[in-house]
Amino acid sequence: MGRQGSTPYGEDVRLRAVRLVVREGWKPSDVAQSIDCSTRSVQLWVSKSNRGRKTSALQTGKAAGATPKLCTQQKQQLIRLLKTGPLEAGFPGQLWTCLHIATLIEREFGVTYSVKYLPGLLKSLASRRRSLGNAPWNVTRRPSPVGSKYSADR
Repeated sequence: MGRQGSTPYGEDVRLRAVRLVVREGWKPSDVAQSIDCSTRSVQLWVSKSNRGRKTSALQTGKAAGATPKLCTQQKQQLIRLLKTGPLEAGFPGQLWTCLHIATLIEREFGVTYSVKYLPGLLKSLASRRRSLGNAPWNVTRRPSPVGSKYSADR
C-alpha cells in the first residue's frame, strides 16, 4: 500500500499513471505501488481525466481564492476617504480604528468586513500606494463592543 496524505504529485506523474491504467491495462493498485501513492489517488486521477480523454483535468494550477469584496475602484475610493481622516468621515478622534473603518466600508459600499481582516486590507492598500510614502492613515486596534457585528470574535 502507498503513502497516506496529500503528497503533491506532478502533472507528468499523474498523466503517466492514467496512461498505464487506461492504455497499458495496469491495475490501479500496481500503478500506485510503482509511484508510491495510494490506490485511491490513481483511481481518482483516472476518473477525473475521463479515462484519459480529458487530461487537462489533471493540470496543476494556483487556486483562485476568494472573490474580493471591494473592486479596485472602491479600494481607490476607500483610500481617498481614509486620507480625509476620521473626523471628516463623522467619527470621533484623530486616529482610525478598525471598527470605524469597518463601519465606513459598510456605510459607503454596503460590504461588511470583520475587524480582524481589516489590517490585511489596509496593508494591501498601502502597498498599492507606495508613492504616498507612509500610509495616509493611522489605525489603532480597539476592542469592539461585545456583541457587535464587527467584533473580532466573529
